[in-house]
Amino acid sequence: MDTVTHILFGIALTRSELVPEARSAEAIVILGSIIPDIDLMFRVKGINQYFIHHRRESHSLLGLFFLSLPLWLFGILVFPEVSRGWLYLLVWMGLFSHILLDYLTIYGVNWFYPFRNFFYNFGIIPIFDPWLDILLLPPVLEKFIPLSQPFLSRLSLLLCLGYFVLLALFKLIAIFQVKEFFSKIPEQLGAKEIRAYPYFLNPFQWLVLASTDKMVYRTKHSLISGPGPISRFNRKILSQLDAFRDKSQLLKAFLVFTDFQNWELTETEQGIKVVGNDLRFSHYGKGFRAEFSLSQNG
Repeated sequence: MDTVTHILFGIALTRSELVPEARSAEAIVILGSIIPDIDLMFRVKGINQYFIHHRRESHSLLGLFFLSLPLWLFGILVFPEVSRGWLYLLVWMGLFSHILLDYLTIYGVNWFYPFRNFFYNFGIIPIFDPWLDILLLPPVLEKFIPLSQPFLSRLSLLLCLGYFVLLALFKLIAIFQVKEFFSKIPEQLGAKEIRAYPYFLNPFQWLVLASTDKMVYRTKHSLISGPGPISRFNRKILSQLDAFRDKSQLLKAFLVFTDFQNWELTETEQGIKVVGNDLRFSHYGKGFRAEFSLSQNG
């Protein structure tokens, strides 16, 4: 989720006054809502290093604990009038708000890293969602809206909850409709997993992916007009990459990141050129793309 949405959500939480003393230390909640993205610093080492670490260490339960301590100490220094217990609770309110929003995106979060290297996601909102930002604007504009606080912020959060429930319902409908459509195609009766992912600005349109042991099938599905043409991607290249799994950090990270991958291998004089695409983002052009080389000699 983008930084602006994290900040807006943090503001709505504090101004809703669901937690006493929240307004007195609003900055702590807002800082907590964005500090997990400290892993953006890996961008200076290149996009590959950024991808390897993004939403892993700083988005895990263990990572959040270590991030909470300096933020709590900062709050004690800046807001001495607020009890330390409430301050620590506010720190975690901000941190959990960040993880919640990231969990709802296509990416998800590596919640139990390093104990389990797996990304959990609900996949109902894109990385940037203007509709969600609009629902979160009223608390920021409280001085210009003739409604009392904390009612305005609570209403905003309630509308967000309704929006999430509606998207989850749309996602389930899309999966059900496409599953029924796929069941009529003999080659896809063995689909072991069907997932739906949102389109930008259009909650009635979903990218649906179905996987078997050998293939991944993709279709652009409209809740109104039904599924579109089906694209097919061969998965057998994955078995060729197993030998290199422990020889490339980027490859290892990519294989954990998603089950819906498309790989292209090209032999060169230096070794094997590997290009991988995350099909969950393929409706945005190429989507997430990883490109690297592997030596035949390891």
